[in-house]
Amino acid sequence: MNSHRTALIYLHVSVLLMGASGVFGKLISTSPFFIVFGRVMFAAMALVIVMYCQRKVFKPQTLKDVFAFVILGVLMAFHWFAFFHSIKISSVAIGLLSFSTFTVMTMFLEPVFFKTRLNLMHIVMALLCFVGIGIIVTAGGGLSVDGAGMFWGLLAALSYAFMLLLNKSYVKRYSAITLTFYQCFVAMLVFLPVVLWMQETVLRIDWFYLFIHGVICTALAFTLYVASAKVISAQVISVVTMLEVLYGVMLAYFLLGEALRGEMIIGGIFILSASYLALRSKN
Repeated sequence: MNSHRTALIYLHVSVLLMGASGVFGKLISTSPFFIVFGRVMFAAMALVIVMYCQRKVFKPQTLKDVFAFVILGVLMAFHWFAFFHSIKISSVAIGLLSFSTFTVMTMFLEPVFFKTRLNLMHIVMALLCFVGIGIIVTAGGGLSVDGAGMFWGLLAALSYAFMLLLNKSYVKRYSAITLTFYQCFVAMLVFLPVVLWMQETVLRIDWFYLFIHGVICTALAFTLYVASAKVISAQVISVVTMLEVLYGVMLAYFLLGEALRGEMIIGGIFILSASYLALRSKN
């Protein structure tokens, strides 16, 4: 098997595993706080092993970097809480579709962080997103029950967009895996006092799901994604990444019995079209 084909398989597997995150948000019976805590705890443990095996730079180089990692970790904690809360109160499809708007949000936030300008295509992408969101949340003539889920999903997308832009300053000096480890570790510390105070009852099956979620769907998925990015072109990656929503929705349909309504499909087409255009324009 050649390296390009292997990398493409790695990419599809990683995107499939990432798409499965939404399903775990429904399967795990605990609160979103504990889901995030368990996920980042197991992910951080697995990423330490990966960094040791790959001999990655582990120690922060400056005190400023430590402060930045703390900020990024707090953002990650909020991002994943918002994402899983969105899924808990609505559906996997709503959570994934609303989160996929992060590509468009990143486009509009870039001029704030870097010397870039907005153009007509950015406006088109925003309009596509607004139309898609409007179709979903106003289904049935008024604000649907999915409106709250969409709101939290959009907050997850916004916080993730900030994470992407802030990470740009550090990807040249640290590996993506190292950055992810520190963010997971800080996110774990953020929610540690919360879960200790809540004292939730966690079933054995929940611990199993959290382990799979953290090690397989986070650490392994991200490691495969980074490995594939060294071989696969940015354009191919942008197209395959869009399949995350499709994979997640299909898994939710087969494993959870979640059905897609017509307005959700139509709204999703608008949102994913905008996200795809954003990824293509970036690459």
